[in-house]
Amino acid sequence: MKFDEIKWLFFDLGSTLINEDEVVRYQMEKLLGLSAKTGNSMNYSEILQNIENSVKEYAPKVFDKTIRMIARTEEEYFNFIDQTRYNHDFEEIYPDSKETLEKLCNKYSLGIIANQKEGTEKRLENFGIKKYFSICLSSSEIGLRKPDLQIFELALKQAKCEPSKAVMIGDRLENDVYPAKKIGMRTIRILRGISKVQVPKNAEYEPDFTIYELKELFSIL
Repeated sequence: MKFDEIKWLFFDLGSTLINEDEVVRYQMEKLLGLSAKTGNSMNYSEILQNIENSVKEYAPKVFDKTIRMIARTEEEYFNFIDQTRYNHDFEEIYPDSKETLEKLCNKYSLGIIANQKEGTEKRLENFGIKKYFSICLSSSEIGLRKPDLQIFELALKQAKCEPSKAVMIGDRLENDVYPAKKIGMRTIRILRGISKVQVPKNAEYEPDFTIYELKELFSIL
């Protein structure tokens, strides 16, 4: 089975095109240090398990529950959030991203739909992949966040594309698969990063296809 009549491919960024493993490792090591500082006995494995549980529960802030367990006061909680913020310096582009995008852009129009901080296009440029995308919708820059259906509808409006002729490719079931399916887009889940532990809670969260590497897209499209 393959998709037919597809015109647009929309990608998530983190754990789809960009490897966030070192970012998460950095955040977890920070949490481990904070845990020891507060006298909490939580070890690395327990922190990882808590974070994976939050991911499985579709929590919008996957570190929040663990930080609350470690922090002794509300003031400490907010301080720990600051200390464990996402650090883009540890991001790396996946080895297969550029080659895959280079081939895909010859046949399809490409776009980004991602929950990101400001400066997304600059980061894309630094990774050498900005040139492949005609549309880039970043949550912090448009005031909408996935899984809000409006960000997907805006992408389709800008693309002048019907939902059935567009594909959303991402790692998170609640942010990428569910909302895209809800408005009639096709969906492909990539099992990368910490979100690979997620399990669809019902048929609405089931992607049309699941892949492990971007090169598998060519057997679907």
